[in-house]
Amino acid sequence: MKKLSKLLFVCILIFSFALPVYADESGGSNQQLLLLQGVMDKVNAELGSTYYIPEENQEKVLNSIEGKSMEEVELLLTTQYKAAFPDGQAQQDIIDSSSIYLDDENTSVITPLSVTEHIRQTTPIQYNTSMYQDATVFSGSGAAGSFVYQSLGQYGTIKSSSPGFFFKVDQSSRQLHPDQRHVGIELIGHPEDENGFALALQLIAQHVFNAG
Repeated sequence: MKKLSKLLFVCILIFSFALPVYADESGGSNQQLLLLQGVMDKVNAELGSTYYIPEENQEKVLNSIEGKSMEEVELLLTTQYKAAFPDGQAQQDIIDSSSIYLDDENTSVITPLSVTEHIRQTTPIQYNTSMYQDATVFSGSGAAGSFVYQSLGQYGTIKSSSPGFFFKVDQSSRQLHPDQRHVGIELIGHPEDENGFALALQLIAQHVFNAG
């Protein structure tokens, strides 16, 4: 019983020391988030922007601004927004791009009467981002316009190395046409920067890829 009592006493001591540390860290984070909200409110009022921090990005944002003053954060948000929207108008329209680019990751398997290719198709959408899909296409002759989709791989977005906002996907859907020659993709999301700050704008990008 004495050993058990000592063990319980040690556990209580450890918990009592750890709790203030956790409370202090949590309180500090909450204070930082309140200060950041004040900065975003100020920038939003001045520029007509819609900055906010998604709940899942809170830790990312706090890490990204570590060592920065609130004045530096304000300058960052202001400069970034003005660079993205020099006319003050945020881009949130539906983008339905018709251009298709095939990258260098294509491989072909050729038999006497057929061609099978493993391809990646991409097309630019909003905010320094491209939509992509991986697929395998097949043709009995290899002639242009005769390919069909044999199988579909991954799809989504690729952001460029340019600074600023990118298209952060919230929802996505893809559908293969009954003719197996066309695939329609729709992405729904919002603008977000590499630090985790987001804009409260809904983005919709739609595109139909052709097997070739």
